[in-house]
Amino acid sequence: QIIEDWVFNDNDFVLDLCAGAGGKLLQMAALVGNKDIHFLATDIVAWKLKNLAFRARKAKVGHLEVKQIKPFQKDKSLKEQSFDKILIDAPCSGSGVWGRFPDAKYKLQVSDIEELNDTQLKLLHTYSPCVKVGGEIIYATCSVFPSENNQIVKAFLKKEKDFEFIQDKWIAPTALNDGFYSARLKRIR
Repeated sequence: QIIEDWVFNDNDFVLDLCAGAGGKLLQMAALVGNKDIHFLATDIVAWKLKNLAFRARKAKVGHLEVKQIKPFQKDKSLKEQSFDKILIDAPCSGSGVWGRFPDAKYKLQVSDIEELNDTQLKLLHTYSPCVKVGGEIIYATCSVFPSENNQIVKAFLKKEKDFEFIQDKWIAPTALNDGFYSARLKRIR
């Protein structure tokens, strides 16, 4: 549901920044059909990327590079205005999935949220220059807290005048589904 509104074009270059084990990348690959899309999947955790590479081979995802990166560092593969689309599935409290992990809410501290907010905003500021003019970023969390969601997007847009808000989605958690938030942002200059 996070990326269903994205329109993919031939030769798009897509960055999945916090790719983890690749669930959303596999969803994107399924959505593009027979278009020639190039993916770069990055994460700071090596074992997650190893799982992603295995799953992507099994799903026959073509044109995929998998790369471990250091937090908030850009290398030559993450240069300015090189991507048509960037997915930032940011680290978060996970409050939207507490139905599956009920004990997690008892471990969360206010200081954890503050640290996560810093990370979320820093991810947007650090990697937003990598999207081309006319390209889009999807910022997503599996959180229901506004401080991790629309408040982060508003803080980013207040400082970054090269981007405009397109839309956002809130999905509340239910007994059958997880909760999440996503926002689409377009680079206009």
